[in-house]
Amino acid sequence: MKNKKTISIVLSIVLAVLVFALIIVERIKYQNSLDSEGKVYSVDNYSVFFTVDECANRFIGYISNGDKENLLLLLNKEYIENNGINSNNVINKIDTMKFKDKMITMQTEKVLAKKVSNNVMKYYVSGKLYMENIDETTNYGNYYLEINIDSDTLIFDVSPYDGKVFKGE
Repeated sequence: MKNKKTISIVLSIVLAVLVFALIIVERIKYQNSLDSEGKVYSVDNYSVFFTVDECANRFIGYISNGDKENLLLLLNKEYIENNGINSNNVINKIDTMKFKDKMITMQTEKVLAKKVSNNVMKYYVSGKLYMENIDETTNYGNYYLEINIDSDTLIFDVSPYDGKVFKGE
């Protein structure tokens, strides 16, 4: 009896996660179908906004933790090639604000989107970095990222960005 109840709970949770993921994918696909290629616009869909925010914070977390392998997996392949990044220098090249080994989080303030192809969207992310200590949270500065999300494969990549799209507004 106990095993049946546990299995039912686990299956319910798995089903709920799958439904949630499907809803997010369908919303991203729907948003992609509405957008004209090359046009930059502000993201106002909460699901897309928080999905992009989660991607950005995962990237920031990998830098904070000094996780070279996962950083190399998340970094845009073109960015890696153009900047001569490898496993020996990835932290030095990416951690320009010196927040390795610090508790840093990013509070995303604005997300802009641009359709790259039928299934790939480029998101420009602007936010503030915060360093968390036991007693306080301090502003660590502004940070900008480019995040590409392929809605067919659910794969994303990240590139640090200079924020031109935001500063030019």
